[in-house]
Amino acid sequence: MSILIILTVILLLIGIYYVNISSLREERGFFLRMIFSAAFVVFLNQFIFLFFIGTDQQFLNSALALSIASLSSLYLRNILFEQRTSIYLLLLAFFPFILFYVYYFLFVSFSEKLLYGEVYHMLDFFYQNFQSILLAGSIAYDFFMLRIARKELPEIVKSVDAKLGLLMVLLKVLILGLAIASGLTSHFGMMFKFPLGIFIMLNIMIIFYFRYGKRLKMLFMQVKHAQYIRLYLAEREALEQEEKERFYLEKLEQIIEKDQNFLRTDFGMNDLVRITKLNKKEIQQIFKSNFECSFSDYLKRRRIRYCLAHLRHYLEEGQSIHSLALDLGFKNLSSFVQAFKKEVGRSPYIHLREKREQFLSLKGH
Repeated sequence: MSILIILTVILLLIGIYYVNISSLREERGFFLRMIFSAAFVVFLNQFIFLFFIGTDQQFLNSALALSIASLSSLYLRNILFEQRTSIYLLLLAFFPFILFYVYYFLFVSFSEKLLYGEVYHMLDFFYQNFQSILLAGSIAYDFFMLRIARKELPEIVKSVDAKLGLLMVLLKVLILGLAIASGLTSHFGMMFKFPLGIFIMLNIMIIFYFRYGKRLKMLFMQVKHAQYIRLYLAEREALEQEEKERFYLEKLEQIIEKDQNFLRTDFGMNDLVRITKLNKKEIQQIFKSNFECSFSDYLKRRRIRYCLAHLRHYLEEGQSIHSLALDLGFKNLSSFVQAFKKEVGRSPYIHLREKREQFLSLKGH
């Protein structure tokens, strides 16, 4: 009973909607919405969610498919002649669906009597064995209208609506051809039934393409354009960040090298923060991205390399390793030894002893 109420409400809403249409353009939109909605209901009922089962499902799908064929003819008529459709033609287009409604009303009220009565057998014949004939009638009506409007046709087909209308005519011809071919090659009875699934899916696809294809294309272009803008902004931001980092790196190196600050025991991160106004995280990031080490490791590396570059001077003065560590800015001997091993690969004791022996040998000569 609930399904019957829903069908009743749908028919009433369709009637109210059509009565309130005031222009040809609105009527075209009405036909397309009806065709698309009916096709979508058949698609759901056949492939996803079963509103009806068994014979009822076949009756509903056939009724809606035949109504789609008739509505597409009215859509073409609207375009070719630019005339409002009479209520009689509209009722004729919805006749297969109205017939199903009457059948279902009787089925709910008198199910047992109806299943074994003449009405059921007439409907079964009409929906199961009369499909191709009704489709052929719709196609004949389409070609009759096209023949009448043949002189204006070259100008009419320039519009998108006309192209869609003609494509729906070609679709009906294709479906009828498939039904005839199936009857000739397989079973003669198949000639009177056209492939509902293909007919419905192609109707949904072509209407969706003509109605929303341009919008989807524009949306795709906008998304693509937005991606290009994001990439450009990201690259620009990266370049700006790189330039900014390069600027601060030069400034940091200048501070470190100025008056040999790197040799000061009290020199550290706080001095860089105070002078550059950068925070500690930003400074660490600069050293990490450019030298793959922290500021502390960079400072130790710089001190060890200064030591190696001026090793002859330290050897001439005969400084102890502890005194050398303090002169290089290390706070204690152990940190100097660890940093030296990490940079040179061996202990400063061994390295300095070998260099001292070489120095004394050269000095003796």
